[in-house]
Amino acid sequence: MSAKAGHIVYAGIDDPTPSNAFVKDIESFIEKQKLNMRPVTLNVVSEESLTIGIDKVLKDVAETDILIHNAGHMSFGPSGGFTPEQLMS
Repeated sequence: MSAKAGHIVYAGIDDPTPSNAFVKDIESFIEKQKLNMRPVTLNVVSEESLTIGIDKVLKDVAETDILIHNAGHMSFGPSGGFTPEQLMS
């Protein structure tokens, strides 16, 4: 795991509110493992959320070594020619 190797890792979460049980689990894991892992809001159906989240990461760190995108979306063939807004409508 990159965080165990000393890298800063941002965990994209669509609902990072403390009442979210998943967030509590992640925070507990980070604390127990003493990891430099940071949650960041990345709601993949909101371009505004993505822009804000990416801007936050870029403001916090000058460069990134690894970027993993695991949002479960897929766009291929003719759908690749549409904007996210057009695909969601």
